[in-house]
Amino acid sequence: MLIKFGQEQHMVDLRDKGAMFFNPIKKFRELEEEQKKKGIGDANDGSIHATAEKAWISQSNKMAVLNNANISVITDPALKIPAYCLRKTETEYISAIYREKLREQFPEHTHALIIKDEEEFLEQVRYRFRNKAFAHDIFYQDDFLLDFWNFLKCGQSDIMFYKPNAKKRYYSEMLFEHNSGTREYLRIDDSNFYRTAFRKDIFFSDQKEFRIVLPHEEITAGKIYEVGAIRSTLVKIDDLVKD
Repeated sequence: MLIKFGQEQHMVDLRDKGAMFFNPIKKFRELEEEQKKKGIGDANDGSIHATAEKAWISQSNKMAVLNNANISVITDPALKIPAYCLRKTETEYISAIYREKLREQFPEHTHALIIKDEEEFLEQVRYRFRNKAFAHDIFYQDDFLLDFWNFLKCGQSDIMFYKPNAKKRYYSEMLFEHNSGTREYLRIDDSNFYRTAFRKDIFFSDQKEFRIVLPHEEITAGKIYEVGAIRSTLVKIDDLVKD
């Protein structure tokens, strides 16, 4: 089951026309800075952030080495990825505590659109974007863990997806050393940079976010894409509260 929270008219447009409002990843990063508060936005969205024993930074034939550093790396194309966020859950009900969080973070959100047939909706998305939309759950973790490393390396979309081709250039390179001592290298390039948009801190875990991104497109401001009427139910958020 997927749920979208928002203003009533926006949810009506989503139900009747499939009007999905995508924002570029950079918007989610900017929101935390604008609001001076974590939760409304995420300053790390779309980046690879981790504590590294060593980090090598190279620019203009100069190399700097950082020891025991907290680093955050983002690729330029990732800033312009169109992204759409929903809540993925087994039940439409929410706790009173989560309702209060929504009120605080998004006071204009009064309604919810409940999409019970998740597969039907995602098929509409796949068809509308001609297999060029990548959809997956968000990974919630404060440390850079192996499951997300593997996702960056070969993660698959929940709907059929045409992966962009890799080019000779790459944006960053990482080394993962297993407990056994074996090493793996991974390059972030045009074929996988968009997967960086699927990890957030545990702080956000109660959002239960499911995200759809459009790696083949670039936007610098919010944009509406229509996928057609969605079989769904419109309700007031207050009516979903159940403890």
